[in-house]
Formats: sequence, C-alpha cells, structure tokens
Amino acid sequence: MSSERSDAPLSGVEEISDETTTQYGQGVQSFRVPAGAGVVDGNWMRLVADSGRMWVHAKAYAEGGENTLHHHLAEDHFFLVVSGAAEFTLEDDVKVRVGPLEGILLPRGASYMFRAEAGETLWMVRAGSGDPDKKRLIGMPDGREDVDAERQAQWRDQFDNLGSGDVQPS
Repeated sequence: MSSERSDAPLSGVEEISDETTTQYGQGVQSFRVPAGAGVVDGNWMRLVADSGRMWVHAKAYAEGGENTLHHHLAEDHFFLVVSGAAEFTLEDDVKVRVGPLEGILLPRGASYMFRAEAGETLWMVRAGSGDPDKKRLIGMPDGREDVDAERQAQWRDQFDNLGSGDVQPS
C-alpha cells in the first residue's frame, strides 16, 4: 500500500492509501473518501478496499460515465449511488435510473453502461467480486469476449488511466 497522498483534487484512478484505508486483523478494512477529493476533468476514482476476492472503489463523475455497452467476464459487481443519479442502459436498451441511496447489481456477463445525470456530480461506491486474476476481463455485446491479449491490455490501460473524460473500451 502506498502512503503517498496529495491534498490537491484527485484525478484518475488512485490506489489504496494508508490515508484512506485502515487495516485491522483478519483482513478487515475500513475506508473513507479523503478530504479534498474532487472531480477533475470529468471523473475521479479510487480503490479504497481490496480483500483479494472483493474490491471496492469510490467513484465520482461530473459528467459522462462508462459510455460503451460492455460486461465483465469474471466479475459480479454493484454500484451504490451516494449522491447524484445515474442512468444505466442494459441490453435491449432497457433504462434504469439509480438515484441517491439506490443501487444496481450486475452479475458477471450482464451488459451495461451508465451516464451521470446532468446537474449534480454523481458519487458512487462500486464493489466487485470474482476471480482476482480475471477481474479486468471485459467483453462487448457483439461477441468479442475472447479478445486477444493486446486488446485486453488496451482496455486495462483505459480503466487504469481514467485521468479525464469517459471510460470507453474500444
């Protein structure tokens, strides 16, 4: 775990920090969003807890979201909206609005995308669980599930470098 911390607004993906996550016995972790965390250039995301088989991120979007319909091949996950609201689009163009203190569970293989509703920054908690060696495997609804290693690396880089704008696997 890194102990580096900046008091400036954060942008992109930040790793677990001793400043935001406290470790207890038996792998128990508590976490908080750091004071001064802010959305820069559209979004902010930080890994706040990781047990090896479950990982939790705090996320914020001033606008945009995950704007390409996709699914995770080896990960169940959910989003809990803390403030703001998101419109999730599922397969067959089904729309689901998720507002404050509401959530959505996405089993592995369920295709989705979402966008923050205009007017208020979307703050959410995202938790995922599954095979830790495959948690970043992403598939597209057109059947590109068995994509080559180079494309998987590109997608991982996109999700690992969320510095600005929307997440859009290609």
